[in-house]
Amino acid sequence: MLIRRHTHTHTHTPPHTHTHTHTQSSLRTTTATAVKMRLYLAVAVLLLALVAHSEAQDTTMEDHLAKAGDRLSEFGRTIAEKTKTALEKFHQSEFAVATTNFFRKGWQKLKEQVDELTQ
Repeated sequence: MLIRRHTHTHTHTPPHTHTHTHTQSSLRTTTATAVKMRLYLAVAVLLLALVAHSEAQDTTMEDHLAKAGDRLSEFGRTIAEKTKTALEKFHQSEFAVATTNFFRKGWQKLKEQVDELTQ
């Protein structure tokens, strides 16, 4: 007959490894503050680089914005022209003409049938 011995292992967390909510909270706050400060610093450096670059150029920020506005206007005109051309080609296409004729004939037949019923 075999006798089994029951062994039970206890796992205890040493007291120095317990985390305290207060410590975690202040660590999160410190980390969040550091991240925000890095973000502000990055934005400031980016702005300084933009100012230095624009000062190095003979053109001002107003000139840059005006050119951007002109390019945007030109883009809008180009898109409008291309859209107009594409719609004109579509309206003149064989498919569009055939579809229009099909619906016109169908509408005409429907009107004729309604006229016959009302007489």
